[in-house]
Amino acid sequence: MKAEWHAPGSNISFFFLVAVVSTIAITSAGAQVTPGYDKAGNSVSDLCGELRYNMGLTKIFESEADSILRQVQQSTAEAAAYRVAALAANSHKTKLGLTALAIRKQDILQSRLADALTAAGKKRDAKSALAARRARLITLRQLQLAKPVLGTANHESNGDRYMKGTSTTGIKMDLTLQPTAASNCSTANLDDSNGPKQSEISHPTITKMKLLPEAAFAQPTINLQVGMKGSPAGGSANNYGTAGLALDGAGSCSTNCLGAKATPTAQRSQTPTDQDLFTEATTISKCKTHDINK
Repeated sequence: MKAEWHAPGSNISFFFLVAVVSTIAITSAGAQVTPGYDKAGNSVSDLCGELRYNMGLTKIFESEADSILRQVQQSTAEAAAYRVAALAANSHKTKLGLTALAIRKQDILQSRLADALTAAGKKRDAKSALAARRARLITLRQLQLAKPVLGTANHESNGDRYMKGTSTTGIKMDLTLQPTAASNCSTANLDDSNGPKQSEISHPTITKMKLLPEAAFAQPTINLQVGMKGSPAGGSANNYGTAGLALDGAGSCSTNCLGAKATPTAQRSQTPTDQDLFTEATTISKCKTHDINK
């Protein structure tokens, strides 16, 4: 993630109001927040939690960048309005007063414009970096396997589509991969009770984020096991309705059978790890570069 989260030393208070100010109340020992995190970031514990925090933080940066640009546009329009009003005024004193106001407004705008546009640009850079990370999280969630499911067997013989020949016998079955995305991960309302809340994000205070380790993005290997005995064509056709099996008996193989099984490797750990945002771990200093959007 190559993005600066703050613009240290910039005097941009004229344009920039923090969109979300979160007051963290410690009501019990269980509610304490680890230093470096805001309340929402401290509660991230899995893929869904990081995804919700990412989405909430993205919305905040987008809102703040838009707010800065609106303030710039408003100040520009006000300075222009004073100049137009000065031209239309009949009184010489009024003309002088309005012209002075226009010049003062323009001076303030010019003195703070560079910092304002820099801050807005960095917030949009942060939004883009978060969006790239979010795309990886969503893809991971959609592609993760809950389990593979073998369909029922179909018997084909004498020149079927994948075992050509007049004396061949084939048994085929579908392998369906069920993703974990069907499990609950609520992102429609980022202030519900299903994970980190956007309203509890206070990004000016954070020096750390909890992110899934890179190893979590590796997809599991599917292990296929196939066993055959005798001639599967001699098995009982009544047993072809059993998922993954074509046997000559009720769940057992005595003379003729073919069986198959698919097993994914164990799911990688999805426990988030601490990532410092700055080169000095506990202070808002020079931003650290993270290569997390491969």
